[in-house]
Amino acid sequence: MPSLLSLTKSLELSDGDVFSFVGAGGKSSLIFTLARELQSKEFQKKVAITTTTKMALAQFTEEHQLIQINELSKEKLESTWAWGKIPVVYSSILNDKIVGIEEKCVEELSKIASIVLVEADGARGMSFKHPRAYEPVVPECSNKMAIVIGLDAFNSRIEKVCFHPEQISKYFEDGILKLGSLRTLLYSDDGYLKCRRENRKIFLLVNKSDVAEEQPHAYLQCKMLYHPQIDKIFLTSAKNNSAKVVNNMADSIGGIILAAGMSKRFGKNKLIAKVNSKMVLQHVIDACEKSKLDRIYIVVGHEAEKILSEMRTERCEFVKNEDYQMGMSTSLICGLRKAERLDAVMFILGDQPFVTHEVIDTLIEKYKQSCAQICVPYCKGIRRNPVIFSKPMFDKLYMVKGDKGARDVIDMNKELTYVTEFESEINFADVDTLDDVNELQEIKKG
Repeated sequence: MPSLLSLTKSLELSDGDVFSFVGAGGKSSLIFTLARELQSKEFQKKVAITTTTKMALAQFTEEHQLIQINELSKEKLESTWAWGKIPVVYSSILNDKIVGIEEKCVEELSKIASIVLVEADGARGMSFKHPRAYEPVVPECSNKMAIVIGLDAFNSRIEKVCFHPEQISKYFEDGILKLGSLRTLLYSDDGYLKCRRENRKIFLLVNKSDVAEEQPHAYLQCKMLYHPQIDKIFLTSAKNNSAKVVNNMADSIGGIILAAGMSKRFGKNKLIAKVNSKMVLQHVIDACEKSKLDRIYIVVGHEAEKILSEMRTERCEFVKNEDYQMGMSTSLICGLRKAERLDAVMFILGDQPFVTHEVIDTLIEKYKQSCAQICVPYCKGIRRNPVIFSKPMFDKLYMVKGDKGARDVIDMNKELTYVTEFESEINFADVDTLDDVNELQEIKKG
């Protein structure tokens, strides 16, 4: 599991950042902790806090200096930083709250301060929020945005932890904020991803990790919140100034080479046909054995004994599929049962002679850096193989029937899938006919 870092080091803030915070579950606390650390001797950044909504006056302490926008000047900000205080820029005070500034003012502020931290949403101290049509108020100049949710909201009653629970009650069975429905609402079309911009990074901060003792599976739950449009997910604590990136770095991955088919179109066993003086399946085995796969299993079926006698392996284990005639799904399941103790599996086709260990390792690297449940390669706009599936997907894979492989599982879980782009089509070429063998050899010669 990743080690703890401070909020500033985890979020990689740098000069010029305008960082907006939306959602619920401790936005203000995160902003204050970040500002304090950024202005410390270690980082020495000139930070300003502001809001585009409202913030309670009671939150501010002696370390903050409130500056009304009509009194704002570079000299006033420099003087505030010189005294070791954090400037908080606002437009007016109403009902014990500071009222936020206009977007153009945020941009002007960013020209003076090194980093601007913006509270761009209100939640009245609750731990989960779904934005209304006019929310949040994220300035266009904001290049980073954090969606904040409180860990204490998981599996809690919505009326206790949600801002305006009546607006979202229809999503939650029995009024409990369960993970699946929370994820659906979080990434719905009218949720916070409507604020995505081409030049804006979006993070998900699951805050209040200091209550993780009450949520023993917090890290695994956070992994299930993966979405392709979220740049990174962190389990954070404003109280402890800590952040833990949520990813798959600790996952063990087993390679399952599918080599049980009957090669009907080829006319004979294509896996022992030779491409560039080496058998097709041997190419695949060699690539896997050079890769960073933790374990490798070869599922055999048709002419299993012949394959066993022909192949050279150093760290592969053969698994026999007695039901291979019933389609590829039987080989998937056969390999999966063998690899069930691992955290993830990569399904590799036995008829791709030019798949390389670099391709396999790139997929492993991209999968581990993310917290995706599936990792697929794309080349020239087409989905390819091999594909990685994490343990939460295993139950779905066990339901696969017939000869379609795992395509349906990928299609039904696109929002849990990380896509890795590749340039070279040859690495994904497969062998179906004798003409394919001849063509591949000519391409390689060329």
